[in-house]
Amino acid sequence: MDTPDHIFLCAIIMAAFTVARNANAGVIVDQSSGQTETFITSQEFTDLTVNSASAFDDFTIGTPFDITSLTVFGREGGNPSGDVSVKAGIYASPDWTTNPILSASGVQVGADLSFDFRGATLAAGTYWVGAYVVRSVDAGVWSWKLRLPISGSEAMWHNPGGASGLGTSPVPLGTVQEHADMMFILSGEPTLPPRIDIMANALALRLSWTTNAADYRLEIADSLTGNWSVLTNTQSVSGTKFVFDTDVNATQLYFRLHKP
Repeated sequence: MDTPDHIFLCAIIMAAFTVARNANAGVIVDQSSGQTETFITSQEFTDLTVNSASAFDDFTIGTPFDITSLTVFGREGGNPSGDVSVKAGIYASPDWTTNPILSASGVQVGADLSFDFRGATLAAGTYWVGAYVVRSVDAGVWSWKLRLPISGSEAMWHNPGGASGLGTSPVPLGTVQEHADMMFILSGEPTLPPRIDIMANALALRLSWTTNAADYRLEIADSLTGNWSVLTNTQSVSGTKFVFDTDVNATQLYFRLHKP
């Protein structure tokens, strides 16, 4: 029998349930050590746009994660009070001209940048994280610290305006500084399967779950060791929830959300 994602018993006496967060929650990537004492500009200049550039570093996750926080370690070469904003993104490639898959605004604390991604879900895959400050050149330059050893691919640097003389495409970090990675910590929690909410009275039962779980299907069985059948074309949509309504009787039934 397949291991069920979520199962609950439907009988005369009903009880809702909750699911605790995964015990493996915490740091996804920790590149806070191995500082090389070098750094690279990662800044959007409001008054000298051709010099704007961002560093990027790659990471890989084998399962979906809910991204919570990002800390980026930097070197301050100016006045952080001149920050217009502090930004970070998770990209499919180290290309600053593309839209990030996830983005966040943050704050600068000392020379470091801190971001809250608020649990946004990121599917399994390889990504590039980028972070930078937005300020004028008169307020000075913020730089991202480098570290060794290299994990995955070498970090990249992108100056779309071409003022560095290296063209307008992303280049390996070693082209402009040294072959290295960036210093950062990325945290999150493994994404849980969707939860089923239950409402019941003496005559009827309503099951509901998030419409973000469109790739899950509702299945039914008369025992945990029985054959599971897919309930097709039975749910409706109410707001951001899938909804399934059924009569309550004395028959013991089990339901589950299962991702094929």
